[in-house]
Amino acid sequence: MIKGAIFDLDGTLLDSMNLWTKIDREFLERRGITYTLDYSKAITHMELLETANYTIKRYSLNESAEAVIGEWHEAANKEYANNIKLKDGAYEFLMYLKKNNYKLAVATSSSKEVFMPCLKRVGIDKLFDAIVTSSDVGIGKSSPKIYLHGASLINVEPKDCFVFEDLPIALASAKSAGFITIGVLDPFSIDLFDEVKAQSMATISDFSEKEIKNIFKFDNSLNYN
Repeated sequence: MIKGAIFDLDGTLLDSMNLWTKIDREFLERRGITYTLDYSKAITHMELLETANYTIKRYSLNESAEAVIGEWHEAANKEYANNIKLKDGAYEFLMYLKKNNYKLAVATSSSKEVFMPCLKRVGIDKLFDAIVTSSDVGIGKSSPKIYLHGASLINVEPKDCFVFEDLPIALASAKSAGFITIGVLDPFSIDLFDEVKAQSMATISDFSEKEIKNIFKFDNSLNYN
């Protein structure tokens, strides 16, 4: 029986990926650099410090990682605090899982100072039993370490735990560690849909009732209504 669920934030619970593309594009443009899709793909699974160091090295920037991260945070804070929304049905699904005694965790590459105001505003910050960032474990989602740490904090074995993610590399990491992977098909990464499906036990387009019923074959004791 499934006992827990670990959720990514950006592109999974939060409809926020377009914002990060905008931030990255404007950050590079201010330095006279053209934003490219290969840059976006390269950084999607990295933790924040890793991303900053990669960006500085790739574009030979004469800036510190702390300064780069600070600029990204400044650009993101206002949007997360005021405008970023949950994906359709996400609040209802989280409440349903909580009501049915699932242990819930967040596993994200974003930083708490950016996303916590958003989680509080949309009313889900107190639903999670653990929140883990890539910075907490020192590595991005190319490694399953973040999911294993999250599962340990909620005392759930990988085989008894869902992982909801929107990116293939993250799903592949979680799958390699024995988690039940649920791919969330985010419009931002439409070109990755086939790869997402290949790394997922099941896929959903959002958290509406019709979509969520697709995953309950893993736990026949539940009936999502």
